[in-house]
Amino acid sequence: MAWLLTALLCSTVLVPARAARTAAATTTMVSNVHPRLDNTSSLFDAHDGNTVQFEAGGPFYYFAMGYGKCVENGRQANGFCGQISNNTVGVWRSSTLASRTWERLSSFQPSSSGWPKCTYFRSHALRSHATGQYVLYLNGQSGHDNSCSACPAGSAQKCLLAGTSSTPEGPFKYHGVVPVRYTAEGGAGDFALFQDDDDARTAYVIYKRSGAAPGAMGHRMTLQQLQPSLLAAVPADKGGSAGIIGAPFVEAPAMFKREGYYYALFGGCCPFCAHGTGIGVYTAPHPLGPWQQHGNVGCQQQDMPAGCGCGLPIPAKLSNLTCPNTPRHPVASVTFAQQNSVIVTGGGNVVWTGDRWQSACAATVAQQGLPPTGLPADQDCVKAWDLQYWSTLQWDSTVTPPLPKQLVWEDETPVIIQAA
Repeated sequence: MAWLLTALLCSTVLVPARAARTAAATTTMVSNVHPRLDNTSSLFDAHDGNTVQFEAGGPFYYFAMGYGKCVENGRQANGFCGQISNNTVGVWRSSTLASRTWERLSSFQPSSSGWPKCTYFRSHALRSHATGQYVLYLNGQSGHDNSCSACPAGSAQKCLLAGTSSTPEGPFKYHGVVPVRYTAEGGAGDFALFQDDDDARTAYVIYKRSGAAPGAMGHRMTLQQLQPSLLAAVPADKGGSAGIIGAPFVEAPAMFKREGYYYALFGGCCPFCAHGTGIGVYTAPHPLGPWQQHGNVGCQQQDMPAGCGCGLPIPAKLSNLTCPNTPRHPVASVTFAQQNSVIVTGGGNVVWTGDRWQSACAATVAQQGLPPTGLPADQDCVKAWDLQYWSTLQWDSTVTPPLPKQLVWEDETPVIIQAA
């Protein structure tokens, strides 16, 4: 799974450009140092998903994974926390993206709701322009208590699965495995969905090949066009695949469109870890490429090697940005966030989000030199309460295509939402 400063959460909202330039905007301040609350003023367990505005000016829907109240082991993903089949999917709604406004519309455990028994990650949803159905994608993988046998032969038990619903809140009825190009060649891992603003509302899936892919293809990113139903990909021999793109040993992609250019963000592999993994920036004139790499806007130093993990500047004691000279462990020792995801809120505003795994641990926050989260001692290191980092991207318009500027730490970030 992809986990950048882990979390780069990824969701895309498309707002017509003409409306975006003329409509009034509102600003929501989002805290990066305190947990978010739902509309009942309770903490809510929501991570690793996408945020979609299905109608211009309408509410935002957040399709999020819930990892429950298991206690993290303070390292990476080698414990049972998040690695078994009891992960849930929640559908949340908010008009402002502000804390205390998130309403949970539904929640279900796929493995107990007619989906195959798997460990599930990365809940992302879109609406099919052709069928009107809402389509939910999950990354199913074998875990400590399951083999995810629904994934086909050659997948190393890692594949993309989909369900459908007539409404955004569900219930999402299991449909089947999504046939994408490399499923039988090692399997599919972290992914994100993107829907273009053309007349057909053409959709794409960007996903990582798993570590079981042959040769040097393990943990490489790829992208494929989806069929109008969103339930299968356009085959490579029909021109539907972009092939392999970007740096090696990566995960947690996000994708969006801005001013006619297509952008993909993803960082180094770091499953459920407290390390940061950077935010690699790629652009293309078309979703199927060619894709061009533009460095990493999540690193403290601009010349960090492409395969080296890194963290954003934070008020931390941990500032060692040495990249270990081992291809399997290219992570730095600073902590930030992972699981790239984006929220496009109109008017050219793009919000990058990422999950800060281990951030519910008081020791982690103290190491980072950040304010205490305010969580009670009996909830220390409970995975459900890990924080997310949000940052509204700033742009360098002196270059073509325009590129996001280097991110800097903010205790809170302004999120500008364009009205219809």
